[in-house]
Order: sequence, then structure tokens, then C-alpha cells
Amino acid sequence: MEKKISFFVIAALVMALSLFAAPAISHAVAVNTVNVAIGPNNFSLAGWNLPITLNPNQTLVLGQLNAFNFDTSDALCTGSANCPLPVVTVNGQSFTDTTNVLHLKNGDPGGFNFNEAQKYTLLGISSDGTFDVSVGYADNLHLDACGSGAASVGLTPEPNCLPSPFDGSGGTTAASVFRLDDASAPAGFPTGPADGIHCTRPGASGTTCWDTGLIEIHARGVPEPSTPFLLGIGLVTVLAYGWRWKKRVG
Repeated sequence: MEKKISFFVIAALVMALSLFAAPAISHAVAVNTVNVAIGPNNFSLAGWNLPITLNPNQTLVLGQLNAFNFDTSDALCTGSANCPLPVVTVNGQSFTDTTNVLHLKNGDPGGFNFNEAQKYTLLGISSDGTFDVSVGYADNLHLDACGSGAASVGLTPEPNCLPSPFDGSGGTTAASVFRLDDASAPAGFPTGPADGIHCTRPGASGTTCWDTGLIEIHARGVPEPSTPFLLGIGLVTVLAYGWRWKKRVG
């Protein structure tokens, strides 16, 4: 019985030492190029100032820079019943927006009310496992309840108007790197009161206006090459000890 207990104790110690000896994560991620294509329309904004390097577990959020120039739901497939699914390409790898977050399923009726805010939806993980790509929508401009328009076409609404991570305002967690600029509401747009959620009328102080698709890129923690090697040594040691123990008691 004592030998059996000793075996399990030594096995646990070997596995624990293997895990602690191996670095958990490594490798920064360089985001060199980002492009969003919806049909014939392409978005790759110079003001995003790529490349950007992310350390493991950092996030990059990209969106409008001014004048709502990343409002991906607007006038891209007007009159078309078969709008192509948006495709986000990062460092040459393509991720299809299969739920049509960025184009609201071609269901934006326009006007002052339809609110497009959506939580982030994961599109996929890079082939080397170093980063993942999600898309969402920030909208505190349109007057309806945050995310109600998105919900009406079967998408996941963001009830706070601004998904998290963002720039830290509106109760969000700040992204590690944030490449969006504030934009005032278009002239004549009847924006809401300064209620802490919807933006204010042009020229008034208070919450700033967002109406933009969002690309979130998250750098993932990837095991060092040494980690599987050390775990392998640990497992071989455990098996060898078990064989010897079985031979002695057999």
C-alpha cells in the first residue's frame, strides 16, 4: 500500500514540476494588415496605423476614424436581396462574418432610429493559434434602445450601446490598443439627450457619437515549444516508474 501511495505522489510531483518548469505563453503578434470586404466595398483605413504589435492577451479594436467612415451597415448592398457576407482579412488570413454582424443582415432601414449595437462575435482563430478575430458594432447615435435594431434582425444586441472591450467609456473595459476617433453627429441628425448612453446634439457637450463596425483582434497565449517536450518527459518518467513498481509487486 505504501508503494502504491508513493507512486502516485511521485507521479503528481513529476507532472507539477513539468508544468511549472515550462513557460506558459510566448510570442508577440504583429498585426500587419487588416481589410474588410463586403461585396465590391473594401475597408482598410490608413489611420489604423498598422503594423501594431500585441503582447499575449492584449486586444486591438479597430473602427471609424472620422465622419462614420467604417459604418459598414450603410448603403453597401442597397436593393440587393443577396448581400455577400463580410470577410475580414488579417495578415493574409480570411475570416468570414457568417452571422453578418458587420452588415446587419442587410437589414438596416436607414433613418434616425434603428440601433445597430452588437456584442462581439468570434469569427475564428488564426492558423498558428496566435490570435483570434471577432466583430461587433458600436452605436450610441440612433435613438432606439441600444441594440434593439440588431435584435430585430436576429443578431446579438449590445444593451449598453458600446461593446467591451472599447475605449473605456460607457462602462467598457479599455482595449489594449484602440484605433477609433470620435465623430460628431451629422448635421441635422436628431441625436438624443446627454443621458450617458446616447450621444448629444452636434456642438453640445456630453457623450460622443459612435456608429461603427468593430474589428477586435486578441493575441492568444501559445505554449512554448519546450512545454510539450517537458510534459512528455514527465509522462515517460511516470510510466517508467509505474512499470518498475508493477514488476516489483507482480
